[in-house]
Amino acid sequence: MRLLSPRAEVLQENIENQGIPVEEILLPEIMQSAGYVTALCGKWHLGINRQFKPNQRGFDQQYGFYEAFSLFAQLNDKNIVNYRHDYFANKHIWKQKRKGPCAIRLNDTVINEDEYLTFSIAKQTVNFIERNKSNNFFVVSAFNVPHTPGSAGIL
Repeated sequence: MRLLSPRAEVLQENIENQGIPVEEILLPEIMQSAGYVTALCGKWHLGINRQFKPNQRGFDQQYGFYEAFSLFAQLNDKNIVNYRHDYFANKHIWKQKRKGPCAIRLNDTVINEDEYLTFSIAKQTVNFIERNKSNNFFVVSAFNVPHTPGSAGIL
């Protein structure tokens, strides 16, 4: 087991404590308390510690990732053309792949998603609407397109 240096531990703790303060009431919390079924499909990027996660902040269902980005497809997908932009954050983005806060999750459980991410976010949103069309519902679709990492397209 590798221990972090004291400086790295402080940096990690700072990252983990980033998020919208729990004292702030979010729209999905209001909708949920009013009896709406709520869902988030796509990126979250509002905190990765338990108290900040979507299912703790008013979303009954969550599909997507906690970071601002995730790879659009598995790196070994031969049907995708990946392009690495000359962008200062790209080294970090490509190193993350679909791990940690960039992993694809369904209600905080990491899942293996083989579908092109933009399509799967759209499909999850449509499926949620179909399942809840006779209920009051609130859904947020937060696509990571056009952020890097860039997938130039599907072959």
